[in-house]
Formats: sequence, C-alpha cells, structure tokens
Amino acid sequence: MKHLLLTILCFCCSAVYGASAVPQSWKGEWDSPSAANRPLQIIHGGVVHYDTPEKMSYFKDQCGLGGIVCNVGSKDYLYNEDEWKLFVSAVKSAREIGLRVWIYDEDGYPSPEAGGVVLRGHPHLEVLSLIYDAERKDEPFYTRPAYEFTHASNNYAAGRRYPNPLHPEMTPRFLEVTHAQYRDRLGLELFSQVEAFFTDEPSLNAVNIGQIPEEVRVRVRIDDPLDPDLKPLPMVVWCDDLPQRYQEKYGEDLMPHRKSLFFGDSEQDKAVRKNFWSLVTELNRDRFYGKIQEWCQENGSLVPTPKNPDVPLRIASSGHTLHEEPTHAHVPLDGNKMEVLMKMDVPGLDMLNSDPKAVVYGAWRAAAFPASAAYWTDRRLVMTEISDFSQQMGGQGEVDLETMYAAASWQAALGVTEFTLYYGIKGRGEAVHKQYCEYVGRLNAVLRNAEMVPEAVLYYPISELQEEYVPQADPLDFQKMSPRTKQLVSDFEGVGTFLVKNQIPFVVSDKRLTTGDKPFIETGDDAKKLASGNVAKISPKSEWIILGRFQRDSRDIYLLLNTDENSYEGALTLPTGKARKWCQMNPVDGSITETAAPNGTISFRLEPKQTLIFVGE
Repeated sequence: MKHLLLTILCFCCSAVYGASAVPQSWKGEWDSPSAANRPLQIIHGGVVHYDTPEKMSYFKDQCGLGGIVCNVGSKDYLYNEDEWKLFVSAVKSAREIGLRVWIYDEDGYPSPEAGGVVLRGHPHLEVLSLIYDAERKDEPFYTRPAYEFTHASNNYAAGRRYPNPLHPEMTPRFLEVTHAQYRDRLGLELFSQVEAFFTDEPSLNAVNIGQIPEEVRVRVRIDDPLDPDLKPLPMVVWCDDLPQRYQEKYGEDLMPHRKSLFFGDSEQDKAVRKNFWSLVTELNRDRFYGKIQEWCQENGSLVPTPKNPDVPLRIASSGHTLHEEPTHAHVPLDGNKMEVLMKMDVPGLDMLNSDPKAVVYGAWRAAAFPASAAYWTDRRLVMTEISDFSQQMGGQGEVDLETMYAAASWQAALGVTEFTLYYGIKGRGEAVHKQYCEYVGRLNAVLRNAEMVPEAVLYYPISELQEEYVPQADPLDFQKMSPRTKQLVSDFEGVGTFLVKNQIPFVVSDKRLTTGDKPFIETGDDAKKLASGNVAKISPKSEWIILGRFQRDSRDIYLLLNTDENSYEGALTLPTGKARKWCQMNPVDGSITETAAPNGTISFRLEPKQTLIFVGE
C-alpha cells in the first residue's frame, strides 16, 4: 500500500510538472498541428485541377498540408475567363475544407512583370540603366533598358522585359493588373480569407549576375527577343526623376558626378556612390515594397497575428528577394537588402538546397536577413520557399525525409515559420509528405508564437559596400571588386559563420544600435569574446550543431539540430539563472520527456540530422 501511494504521488507530481513545463495550449498543437502551423504547397496555375472540395482535400488529407500558394493559370495570363473561374472555384474549395491560401503574384518569375502585362501598352515603365561607354568620347553616359545581360533575360522561367521598381507609376500599375484583379475576381468575402501575396525575386535588375546553365537556357521561353548586337557595359539602375530626387535630398546636382558611380577612389567619389545607393534604396523601399504593403493593408481583412492575437494585421505582403547569399550583390540588386525586407509583413528567403550543412557553408545569410527584418519591425512570421532543386539539378535526385526534416529545422532555428514547398509529392509518396508536414507543424507548435532571443547583433556593412560598389560590364565577380569590398564581405560573412558554428543566435543590422543589451559584433575578436562569455555552450564543441534560442510565456526554449552524418553526444551549458527543470521534445515522434539540468547543464544525444527542442519550466 505504501509503495502504491508513493507511485501515485510520483505520477501526480510528474503530471503537474509536465503540465507546467509544456502548457496544454502548446501540447494540443504539438499532438495534432493545425493548418496554421503546417506548410503550404506551391502549386501555381495547377490549382485549377483542384476546383472542388473533394479534389482539394487531397492536399489536406493525403499530404498533410496546411495550405496552398497558387495563382491563376498561365494561358492568356490574367485575361482568360475560364482560367479565372477555375481559380476562384479552387480557392473557394480550399477555404471550405480549411486550407490556408496565399496568392503567388506572377506568371513564372521574377515579379513584378505580371507575365509581361505590366509593360503591355506602358513601355515607359521598363527598368532603365545608366550606362558608361568609354568609347563614346563626347558623351559616355546614356540610358537604355536593362534587359540584355540581366536576370530578366537569364532566369529559368522566361526572357521578359522587366518593369522599373523605381518608377512612381510602375507599382500602381502592377497592383492594378494583379492584386486588384484577384480581389475583384474572388469577391470581398473570399478575398478576405486570403492570408498573403507572395512576391517572387524582385530586384533592381540592372546588373549582370551571370548566365544560367546553357543546357537549361536553350529550353527557356523567350517572350522578348534579345538584341545580339548590344554590347555588355557597366550599368547602374536609373529612373527619370532620380536626378531631381538627388538634388532635393542632398542639395547638389548628380549629373556632373555620374562618373563617380563607375570609377574613382576619392572621398568625393565614395560619397557620391553612398548617396546614390542610399537614395535608390529609399525609392525601391517606398515606391515598390512599401506600395505593395500599403495596398495589402488597405484591401485586406482584419486577421490577428500569431504573435499578437489581439492586434489586427491586414492581408500580408510576403515573398523573397533575389540572390540573398552573396553579400557583394546586395547593393546593385536592392540598394540595401535589410531596408527593403523590412517593408514586407512576412519577409522571406529562397532555399533551393536541402543539405542541412548548407547553413554552415553560408546559407545562414539567406535566413538571417528576413528573420532580422521581422525582428527589427516587431514581427514574427518569416517565410521560406524551400526545395531540393540543387540536389536534383546536381543529379542526386530527391532528398530523403530525414534530410527534409533537418533542412526545416535549421531554418526554424534561425527564425523561419512559414514553409512554402516546392518539394515534389508523387516521387516520395503522400505518406512521406504528410510526415514532413506534421514535423514542421510540431516545430511551429512550439516556436511560431515564441520570440527569437538573439545573443548579439552582427553589423551589416551596407553603407561601406555602397561607397565601394562600381559596376562591371562582365558578370558580377567578387574577385574583381575593390580590396576594401572583399575585406568587408569576408569579415561579415566570416564572423556570421563563426557565430553559427559556435551556436550563438544573432540578428543583423545595418547601423549601430544606441540602446539595447545585445553586444554589437563587427570583428572576429568581438565574436570570440562573446563566445567565451555568458552564453549557452555545447561540450564537446562541434561546428555541425545548430542552436536556436526562443522565449514564450516566460519559458526558455532551445532548439538543437545535428547537421552531421555522425551522432553527437554532449551537454548544453546554459547561461546562469536559467530554469533547472526541462522537457525534451522530439518533433519526429511527438514524444515529450522530462530532463534535469544539474548545475545548469543538460545532457543530450543527437543522431545524424536529428532535432530536439528543450523547454524550461
């Protein structure tokens, strides 16, 4: 009897402890993730094949998805009545069965071409480049459309002329032919149930980032023929009122100083470049990203955010920019990548590589910028467009389920919440896809409503990179850039990689913070000093362990992922004063076990590509 009473007492204590460590509000979602926490499948115009609830239920019931990202079909894009009817029926069906709906705002990519519709009848809205041609002795500077040698003519979707994000009339035109059409076709009631617009790979475009593989290029549709006689020349983005805006902002005439945009090492040259690209950033931010965000705020319905359920947010502007990883490309593509991403309600990234070790090799850069943009604007949701495109293009085929798990986990550790998928379903099978969706749902059950807790702020030297940037006629080549540019990029990317390898969560910022308790990291010495201080540490050391730190309902949360092919066994030593009682949560099987932290240390074992989440009392 005595033993029975002791057993009952221990069971009751365990139940009470477990309830306090993992609240029931979390556990219900953990056990059975709702659509809000599950991934969305990108199906583009193929949505028209699922125009009834019975057909649409395939994605929910067989595949375990939480929603879809879709757009009207490509045939006579935006003008085909039959395609619109099928699209509306599909969206209605998705909502009837409880699937979330995002709208992809393009036919192919990159946005904001609208499949060529934006420029149709409005050729003056095409993106311009200012050209420097040394062979023209009398007037080496002139403008021409930025099409040949740019991403608009070198992508996997179609060769199409590109609209100018800096032109004040362009984005209203794009919104009129795209966003407003979706609103009007769906009707206000159905449109009010759309969560977000997905804008894909917009850029300033006026730079040569290189040619896609020739075996692919020959198969890409060319809507707008290229001029074979046009020669490649250095270029920077341009719009007609840019000189006027420059005069208003800086009180001087830009035109006599145009040469400084193309060459020169004097302080005046660098000042002109910094001023120019700072202005371009503002115009890009306000005339393109900001206008889309404003339209969404004005036309969407009130939807509570997961982070602040009582604070309304209208339909979200989301998507991702072009070429996130190479820091040296940020100036010509965006002006300032952080600045423009902060104008997205749900900033995002493009992750074509499912190898989980990619995060250590530099993919952290793709996630750090949108996650930081969300952090600095007091938002939580961060989107990823994820696939195993790199593996398939490299002949490795589709990655396995464990690899998909790990690729999701490192992005979740860095702040990602909204997983939009290009993973194929049929090849792996619906059952595997469903397991993956449940895994992501469990990650989000704990993390989506949690706050990121960075240990440091990594300085993003974009102002200095603006001073140094001079365009190249040939494809953008890091090795041909100035010594200072190479040093700035090397320092930024090297320190960021050090922080990742040493399990130190961080955000990036383009300017020094004057308030706050986060150390500001500029150099390797700064990073090493932080690593030796009062932060969470694993022992033994391993560069393949990824750590994400969060807080929710006053509880500390640590996500640990092993990206390696070998198992890892060690301990996590927590900063002083942290909880001594913890729960270990396994997102694969849904198990939750109690674990102690004697002397502030949690012992753990991670199998290859395994993730564990630790929640403190």
